[in-house]
Amino acid sequence: ATQPVITQSVLPAGNVGESYQATIAFTGGMPPFTCSVTSGALPSGLALNAGTCVISGKITHPESRPFTVTVTDSDARQGQASLAISVNAHCCLSPIPGEHIAPPRATE
Repeated sequence: ATQPVITQSVLPAGNVGESYQATIAFTGGMPPFTCSVTSGALPSGLALNAGTCVISGKITHPESRPFTVTVTDSDARQGQASLAISVNAHCCLSPIPGEHIAPPRATE
């Protein structure tokens, strides 16, 4: 078997305050696999599940910073890639979470 090779360079963008989930895609290697962030850091609020290679959570700040993910297989072979998640600031947040700002009702 060959070493794991991460097959993506871009992860889906996310929005502040919204749930996020993305899977690190890779080929090769021998299962089971372990994924880890080996340099840099994920955007605030997100975590990488080492066993499933899924990044998930709720993004808390509009930030986009690069990080390196390493996939290690059962034979200790490694593949790594520099990735980034672009995080967009949320437009038009209401002061009360979960409520939308409605225009005032016309009185009759």
